Amino acid sequence: MAEGSGRRMAPSRGRSVLRAKSALTRDRIADVALTLFNAQGYTAVTTNRIADDCGISPGNLYYHFRNREDILWYLFEGVEKRIHRLFLDPAFTETGVDRLRLQIMGAAEILAEFRFFFHDHIAIMRRDPRVEASYRGLQRDVTRAVARDLQPLTGEDGEQSFRLASSLWIVATGWVSFLEVQGTAVDPVSILSLVDAVLDLVRPRIRPAA
Repeated sequence: MAEGSGRRMAPSRGRSVLRAKSALTRDRIADVALTLFNAQGYTAVTTNRIADDCGISPGNLYYHFRNREDILWYLFEGVEKRIHRLFLDPAFTETGVDRLRLQIMGAAEILAEFRFFFHDHIAIMRRDPRVEASYRGLQRDVTRAVARDLQPLTGEDGEQSFRLASSLWIVATGWVSFLEVQGTAVDPVSILSLVDAVLDLVRPRIRPAA
């Protein structure tokens, strides 16, 4: 009986192994693509180049992703989830300025890791409606969450807090381009200058008792 049960379970285990291998290959393709996108720019990288750097055939790549846009979407979904967690469901318990500082530090890490996207996100969104729609939703959700956190800190009304939160979003998402125009290499260290830039906008509006 036990032997028969083992035979019946074998195909299921085999499928699980194949799914795990497929997921690993998919993640490997995405990681290699991210490295190439950051180094050369999104539009300059072809799927053939990604496959070559992965050490797989283009056909193998197309088994996991239909095209370069699918790889971009896979990467962007990861960015979206991380930013959502950071601002809408953070793991830390700090409040006020300390909370905002930790959030901006986390955002800076994401900006550095996916700098190709934030360098050229307007052009990328024009080419991909899925990314554009998700990015708009992300912008809306994050600015609303930050505005709610800013209200008790500044004592300003909802509209004023939302305008300030929107300004912080503009600064943060444009910081990669700002550094590049300055001739500064965008890396996990240089991107942290964003933290002071954001806090400099917020500090003058903090209530003395906050």
